[in-house]
Amino acid sequence: MKRNLELVRHILLALERNPFGYPFQDLHIDGYTPMQVEYHALLMLESGLVAGHDVSGTTPFGPAVVLTRLTWQGHEFLESARDDFRWHQALQLVTDRLGGTPLTILQDILTLLMRQDLEISPLDRSTAPQEIAEHKR
Repeated sequence: MKRNLELVRHILLALERNPFGYPFQDLHIDGYTPMQVEYHALLMLESGLVAGHDVSGTTPFGPAVVLTRLTWQGHEFLESARDDFRWHQALQLVTDRLGGTPLTILQDILTLLMRQDLEISPLDRSTAPQEIAEHKR
């Protein structure tokens, strides 16, 4: 199965929406099969975006994961990917130029786009506090 970062984002958003911080018993994402969701939940667990338990050996139906929460890394990625316009812009840019979408590169591009929104240069961090102070005036 091919990794789908749109689905990863949808899962992160769904987990965040739960008021108790824990996932629903059966995580359902419209437009995706339960197998796709479980597979991506397993990938997310392996990558450190979510915490949980791989319980794949308890079912004959393929990957199975019990998600317990978003990790700090999951929250950080979600914050950079939250804005729909920025998300699609970064995804398109990476896909067009690289033909694929490595998560680390995508997150770097999302961060760069956020910095551009703040008008902070990613290369010159020494001026960031000055730029922030000027922006507050």
